Amino acid sequence: MESQEERLIAAAQAGEATTLQNLLAAGAEVNAQGEVGMTALMHAARNNAVECVKVLLAAGAEVNTANEFGRTALIMAREKGHTEAMQLLQNAGAVERPQSHSAVSQTASPDRLTATAAQYGFEDQVVSAAKWFFWIAGLSLVNSLILLAEGKWSFIIGLGITQVIDTIAVSVAADSETGLGIFIKSAALFADLIIIGVVIAFGVFAKKMQKWSFITGMTLYALDGLILVLAKDLVGIGFHLFVLWMLYSGLKALNEFGETGESKPASVPAVR
Repeated sequence: MESQEERLIAAAQAGEATTLQNLLAAGAEVNAQGEVGMTALMHAARNNAVECVKVLLAAGAEVNTANEFGRTALIMAREKGHTEAMQLLQNAGAVERPQSHSAVSQTASPDRLTATAAQYGFEDQVVSAAKWFFWIAGLSLVNSLILLAEGKWSFIIGLGITQVIDTIAVSVAADSETGLGIFIKSAALFADLIIIGVVIAFGVFAKKMQKWSFITGMTLYALDGLILVLAKDLVGIGFHLFVLWMLYSGLKALNEFGETGESKPASVPAVR
């Protein structure tokens, strides 16, 4: 049989303000924490259940409690773009970075961390950043096909190294016999595909919250940008910097996710 606190959290998830009021009137603990430290207020803010947020705040819900991933109701509302819920929380004293939060479970498996993080919105920011690896790979492939076909345009987000390979291949092939020229271009495309495959691998591991993938991928992409510096391609350099910043946002999110803080306050019961 579910406890009152479990029903309270379920009602907040479902956006049932009247049920919340009844449960609170019956004595349910407003700050009870459920799975991975999620409170009713966190669920309500994340799901933009504004009326539920109002009910919980009126009942004295703690606005700066954080779950096991260090994420508060305000953070979740902000990431989802729920401005009214954010305003309510800030008016109640919510701050951007509380001084302490529940520690991330050190015994939880990587699969559990990934699953629960995704369920409660944490993965949104990481996945959004990781997708830039796929954009880099996809547009680099398109660039290679265009350049090897001797086209005159390309996308600026693509890799510099593949463009160098393709430009050299086209130049050498132009001075070679037809058969040899095709072989040279095919070899260049094969080299491009290997490089692009590595970039895709970075994206795959980045989506799985592997910090090393962001760090290594960003380092190599920054080095790739040096080619554009030598070529004095200011537009390409600018977009490389922009993509690096977007990738950094994913790394930053992972760093915040991995931080540990103080233990859960003893006064807050945990519902398991």
